[in-house]
Amino acid sequence: MHNLVWLGNDGTFSSVASVVLPRNVPVQVVVRAEPTAGAHSAILRIDDPATPAVDAEMMAAVIAGTTPAAPEYAFSRQSAVDRNLHKSYFVTVPEGAKALQVNLTGIATGSQTRFIAINPWGVPVESMASTVCYTNFSDVAACNPRSRAYEDPLPGVWEHGNTSLRPARRVRTNHSAPVRWPWEKPQTFWKAKV
Repeated sequence: MHNLVWLGNDGTFSSVASVVLPRNVPVQVVVRAEPTAGAHSAILRIDDPATPAVDAEMMAAVIAGTTPAAPEYAFSRQSAVDRNLHKSYFVTVPEGAKALQVNLTGIATGSQTRFIAINPWGVPVESMASTVCYTNFSDVAACNPRSRAYEDPLPGVWEHGNTSLRPARRVRTNHSAPVRWPWEKPQTFWKAKV
């Protein structure tokens, strides 16, 4: 008999508590995931208490997006991102959406903040260079750090990662950039105001 114990689980994953694992016989163990919006991961420890070591561990990970509801197809998030840190939001874009609009508002005066959109394949859809598309720093004509639209977006879960640098790129001991993320979709046009 092997015990199955979840480590680092926020309640997203579940399975049976134990399983019989005969030698050289495949055994199916059903793992259920019931995520809220966001990224979730945990480790499933597989352990025979009769042996001195842990027999195996398996990682489980899932990402779920917020699905904006009709008729507005809008939602928003408000948070703060501390200097040199990153915070991600996930939104589910349906099949047939004509555009995904993301807008960043509520930026602290002088802060350098940006968002990067990552499509459902895990590929950034814009430059990840450390000098590109920050508020109060970058050339708005090259990349608007407060508002961008993605035409004919791939359906699936999109990640919008927000990063904040120190104000004026000088060292400060305490800085937090407040951010609001509202997403809107009139008809088949998605809008994400941030």
